[in-house]
Amino acid sequence: MNLTLNDQERDFLLELLQWRAGELHPEIRRCMDHVYKDELKSKLQRCEALRERLKTCAAGVD
Repeated sequence: MNLTLNDQERDFLLELLQWRAGELHPEIRRCMDHVYKDELKSKLQRCEALRERLKTCAAGVD
């Protein structure tokens, strides 16, 4: 899937992903259910991967 974003939209999405990742860290630490904890870790990894991809696009490397 291709998504075209202007600079403001990209920056907003980066901030949103950073916020979500920050919210996931304490939730993962508190979680006692190992299955749900793995799901949260997977979400965190996807957030971080998407952030890196957006940063790369912002740098003009794609």
